[in-house]
Amino acid sequence: MNSERASAWPALVEVAVLNSLMRTAMPLFVSSALLAQTAAAEDPFRQYWFRQLGTESITEGHRGLVVDAVGHSYTLGYTQGDLGAPFAGGVDAYVIKHSPSGEREWITQIGGDSTDYFLDAAFISPSELLVAGWTDSGLSGPSFGSSDAFLARLTTAGDVLWVRQYGSPQADRFFGVDADPANATAVAVGLTYGAFPGPQAGSSDALVVAFDTDGEPVWSLQFGSSTLDVARAVAIGPDRSLYVGGEPAGAVAGTSAGYWDAWLARLDPQGNTLWIRQFGLAGRDRIAKLVVLPDGRVVTCGSSEQTPSDPNGYDAWVALYSSDGDLLWRQEIATPFSDGLNDIAVDAEGRYIVGGATYGELGSTPAGGSDAFLARLSADGSVEWVVQLGSAAEDWVAGVAIDSDGLVYVSGDIGSEDPLPGNRPTKPFVARYGPTCPPDLTTTAQSTQPGYGEPNGVLNHDDFFYFLLEFGAGNLAVADLTTTAVPGAPGYGTPNGILNNDDFFYYLTLFAAGC
Repeated sequence: MNSERASAWPALVEVAVLNSLMRTAMPLFVSSALLAQTAAAEDPFRQYWFRQLGTESITEGHRGLVVDAVGHSYTLGYTQGDLGAPFAGGVDAYVIKHSPSGEREWITQIGGDSTDYFLDAAFISPSELLVAGWTDSGLSGPSFGSSDAFLARLTTAGDVLWVRQYGSPQADRFFGVDADPANATAVAVGLTYGAFPGPQAGSSDALVVAFDTDGEPVWSLQFGSSTLDVARAVAIGPDRSLYVGGEPAGAVAGTSAGYWDAWLARLDPQGNTLWIRQFGLAGRDRIAKLVVLPDGRVVTCGSSEQTPSDPNGYDAWVALYSSDGDLLWRQEIATPFSDGLNDIAVDAEGRYIVGGATYGELGSTPAGGSDAFLARLSADGSVEWVVQLGSAAEDWVAGVAIDSDGLVYVSGDIGSEDPLPGNRPTKPFVARYGPTCPPDLTTTAQSTQPGYGEPNGVLNHDDFFYFLLEFGAGNLAVADLTTTAVPGAPGYGTPNGILNNDDFFYYLTLFAAGC
């Protein structure tokens, strides 16, 4: 496999671009200065912390991520360097855990002598992760074919409990996984170029496999058109139904709408198809991710091309379907240039946070190449805001997740402020955002400790004493908050370049009010 990065929009399931297909949802890393500047300009979110990862590897990046109940983030990635273990060869997969305050807790690196990728993860229990991907190495014994699908089960402490490899004599890949801890089951989706279990419908078929908690297959389903097909995303619904999204190059449900359509299907827990909907424009269409809502509706995101080889590229979209497969609404996020989405998450208010990449102007003037972007949509699909993040290099959001407090975690690739010699100009990153909270200023009041001067989503005495120290030191950037301490008076909340008791009492009022 080569080290070329795929775009943030459709990767076609053709033999010649099989490797590109495996890399459609790639990592994002924005320089912290760029992130902070852009987010402040838009002001829907505040960056609490930003972490960038890097070795001297030319091939390195983040995929998606998941977040546990208490705000630890687990980011998937790939590297040709030594991160959590000596580099094994080809490309190694890794999982990196960050604490709620952004401190790195561990990195687990897995690899053989060839190419290995983690592409998706889900919690199989509160203390264990199930990670899905594909490998050209013999991670758990001899390979079945040219490449195999695999699952790995890890603890939240970073220990690998087992790795299981699956395949036909041809190429097989997993792209998505979801777990049902209450029923001790998991489902992975991807593609196969062989009989897994068969019969084979076309050049490549969509693949759905259910597992028990030990990674033993319970049942598998292979289907598709007479050409090229892939299953890319999966989510388990509240009634244990399986919602699967993918793309066919032919017709799997009625007539093909264009060159390359998307499809959405609902299966029962035993793998029987309840319905399947094929949709698209005249060009190429792609589903990236999907989420099932508590009432059984399903929201999905992706990108579409108006016509084959459209000179304006792709448009990003978000769509909501009923539990019966009826389209309820579809919202495009588009510029005259290519735009695409890679991930979606839903907050407690029923709003949708999406992330992807754009070559146009969505939230700010393009910085160069593709820019990463985040957007929030209301429950009815209206776009509430867009934040565009970029460097002079190619940047994109790969993963989006929301914790129980409503804080948003983002992973991907963005330009590095200080690339290592021989490196490509982008590096992987993970960052945490939350609602703007002016009193939240720091993680610690100890100036020598990590997190000093970095907000962390927690308001406590550290923030107050940090402000007091900066006020005493005359730091206008932190302490100059207002022209007057009288609410409603002209200049209230407006900095004026002077530090006096107005600023102190204004901060005291904000701090007492909380966030």
